[in-house]
Amino acid sequence: MFSFAACCCQEEGQASTFVVVAYETVTSAREGEEAKAGELPERPDADAAAQPPAEQPASASTEPAELTAVLAKARPSDKLGLRVEFFGNSTAYISGVEADAATAAGRYNAAAAGHLQICPGMYIVAANGKTENSEISALLRSGETERVTLLVRRPDRIVASFEKHGLALGLMLKYDRCGDTLLVVQIDNSGSARFAGDNLRPGDRITHVNGKAGPVATLLAELKDAKKLELGVMRCPCAV
Repeated sequence: MFSFAACCCQEEGQASTFVVVAYETVTSAREGEEAKAGELPERPDADAAAQPPAEQPASASTEPAELTAVLAKARPSDKLGLRVEFFGNSTAYISGVEADAATAAGRYNAAAAGHLQICPGMYIVAANGKTENSEISALLRSGETERVTLLVRRPDRIVASFEKHGLALGLMLKYDRCGDTLLVVQIDNSGSARFAGDNLRPGDRITHVNGKAGPVATLLAELKDAKKLELGVMRCPCAV
């Protein structure tokens, strides 16, 4: 099932454009018959569902969970060099960073140590002290802003595993058609995704499905076709 809405997915050089983003409820039909009331499988053991999120092993390097990056344009016409996705109230997500030294982000990363660089997958929680998405979006789109101080956070990485048991998946997702992650908007209490427990929440981003990475078409196809799912999930640490 699809519905559509205009959603800001900002890329430097196309700052004033809006792209159409599909809102999709992904389902998987019961094989050979229609799902009937009273035939839902039992939920997993309550104790198992209550387990804390299964995080991926931490990197051996000491990377700060949060960092401040000052992006300064050499000229007013320079690009910031960031691609940022804004979906409603979800935290602004960096989906791309240009390496070109002619961009502010490219220059910043070239001068910064590896563990202090801005990378795709990070979340922007503040820009020049502004924390609302609408304010951050307006600031990044403004061609008059020559210096931007970003407070960014690295994502928590989680693995969410579950079986469909013949049920619909029960996920409502938002995504940029040109992107490579799926934003979880809603989890249906009658769908199989609920079996993931606390390892999958609204606001999470799905980056891998059964070991397969984006683009989104690959993720969606695997979500629909596979009976057992292991999802690579990113979560903003500020999300509660």
